[in-house]
Amino acid sequence: MKKLIKLSILLIIPALYHFTAFAESMTIGEVIKTALEQNLQLQSGKSEEEYQSYISKSVRGKYFPVFKVSASALLWDEENKTKMDLPVLDAVIQEIVPTLSPDSRQRIQNAVNESDSSGITVHDRQSYKISATIVQPVLSLYGIYNLHNASLKMKKAAEYDTLKIKRELQKDIAKVYFRMLSAIENEKSFDAAIDQIEKTYPVIEALIDEGRVEPNALLKLKMQRSDFEKGKISASIAVMNSKLILNMIMNRDLDSPLEPVWNGEYFKTFTQKITENDNAENTVDFLNNIPEIKSTEERINALKSNRHAAVSSFLPELNLVLNYDFQEGFGDMQPQNQFYAGILFSWNIWEWGSGFYKIKAAQTQTAKTQLNLALLKSGKTVEIRQLQNSLKKALTEIETGEVQVEYAKENLKIEEELFKAGNSTTTELLQAQTSLVKAENDLNIKQAELCSFYIEFILSTGRDFKDLEI
Repeated sequence: MKKLIKLSILLIIPALYHFTAFAESMTIGEVIKTALEQNLQLQSGKSEEEYQSYISKSVRGKYFPVFKVSASALLWDEENKTKMDLPVLDAVIQEIVPTLSPDSRQRIQNAVNESDSSGITVHDRQSYKISATIVQPVLSLYGIYNLHNASLKMKKAAEYDTLKIKRELQKDIAKVYFRMLSAIENEKSFDAAIDQIEKTYPVIEALIDEGRVEPNALLKLKMQRSDFEKGKISASIAVMNSKLILNMIMNRDLDSPLEPVWNGEYFKTFTQKITENDNAENTVDFLNNIPEIKSTEERINALKSNRHAAVSSFLPELNLVLNYDFQEGFGDMQPQNQFYAGILFSWNIWEWGSGFYKIKAAQTQTAKTQLNLALLKSGKTVEIRQLQNSLKKALTEIETGEVQVEYAKENLKIEEELFKAGNSTTTELLQAQTSLVKAENDLNIKQAELCSFYIEFILSTGRDFKDLEI
């Protein structure tokens, strides 16, 4: 067993040196700041936020008119002509000539005079056309407005989702950070206990020589030291694991050195203020600032807008249309340039069934999300109340723990004096040492829990870590 412990110590010391040598001291605020700048999960949430922003801008573009341009160029067979008997041609010309310009009339007359029985050419060998059309929707603007409003609500919901990720990230950091601090303090407690045992070795040896204690008293003391060494190794591993997790959250190299800094009294003071003011009105106020609740509310508003957009499917389409065609090479008997403006009206009445069920689906989804919101508010209310109770309990346990540590210290002093005087056994002395280490470790854990609960309470009530002013 001794060889195994020594081997474990030899293996863990280099790793501890790697983490502690040239370690970068970072407060929890600095860790959180770095994580918010570099964390991959948070960057993913911001990408979703950016995506929803582009979607809202895309829908907004539907407010503007549609502008369409088309062009064509044609090559015609030189022999491609229209055959028409001259009497018929003359009758046609007599009807259309009054509508043509004088220049066009003359050219047509020249073409008729020069034509033979094969007919006349109504276009050139090459021709092209350019067309421009502007369409402005009118009645469909109602649906566009609601779709745009829904997209804006989803964009806002995405922003709250990102804020939720940010708050959860801060909670995770707080738990790991204070767990690491607790483990470091436990290391110190084990070191102090081991040092105390080593100082006791000469006393035990002298008492054994005098026959005042049992012969295996020194062996018992060494076994106690082995147990403390194992506890120290477990605490050291907990510290290393915590640093690995924090470096991962901060998106740093996993082996980056990190040394925590904290102020336990600061958290105790502010936690006391929180637990002294825990009425129901505060809980209701807190609910209004929680990002999960705000995100759900925005989604409900988006669903309501989607319902109105579905209603717009019952409306007819009414568009204002402007069109201009420019043509060249199509001959005198075809229109050259033309322009028209008008109103285009259509009503697809046979899709009313589809629109109806889209409305019903939106209503059902809205009702479902409203139920989820009610459940979320209830759950968050319970969570906040539980955190308030946990803070009260942690404060009480810390006060009790401090008393237990003082008692354990005094008890150890008494046992040491009794042991030296031969009025106490080795077992009783070891029990006193174990009780002190346990009391100190329990106090360290409770202090870390208090700090973690306090930060979680701040974040769970919709406030940011910067509100701590650390």
